[in-house]
Amino acid sequence: MVRIACVLTSIVLLAGMPIDVACASEQGPIGVWMNEKSSVAVRLARCESGLCARIVWLARPYHDNGELRRDRQNPDSGKRQQPLCGLRIAWGYRQKDDHFWSGGEIYVPEEGETYSSNLSLVARDKLLVRAYIFLPLFGKTVVMHRTTPPEQDCPRRRQTQDVRKRAMSERIYPPQGTINSPAPDSIRSLSVRERGHPARIPSGYI
Repeated sequence: MVRIACVLTSIVLLAGMPIDVACASEQGPIGVWMNEKSSVAVRLARCESGLCARIVWLARPYHDNGELRRDRQNPDSGKRQQPLCGLRIAWGYRQKDDHFWSGGEIYVPEEGETYSSNLSLVARDKLLVRAYIFLPLFGKTVVMHRTTPPEQDCPRRRQTQDVRKRAMSERIYPPQGTINSPAPDSIRSLSVRERGHPARIPSGYI
């Protein structure tokens, strides 16, 4: 029935009418998603633990001196040289119904902290990512929008000055129209608590 609904929805879409959310379950959350600040894009894909997410694009993959941004806050000192672009940051999501995946964990590189997480596909191209401690009530939701995959892979080496200037002049990703609206202040500033201590979940990552 869902597949038939998606075909009908496609016909409606061609006629210029709104798309039906029922079609979201056909593709699910698999694909590339951009946050509302256009600072990071991640790819959600199936993995051994369910669904996993990996950073595939950063608006600023380098520091001002051309060095790659790395996972400096990782609690495992042996992983602090990992580039942020290409890093796996979420895993373990299991599907509960057509529009909801739970049981996941999400790693926030800016903190070096890992939180419980779930996903809600509220429209074909809109995904809500909830990160929390203990209960979903104590957390934060980040809105992601489906986008096209970046044309280039994550950089793996230091950026020279000439390459940096050329990249600035030729930047065409993310595509125009990817982001619908800026993130509301409530999403940017929401905090969660662990053992009585505030712990921010930045909106720079999902």
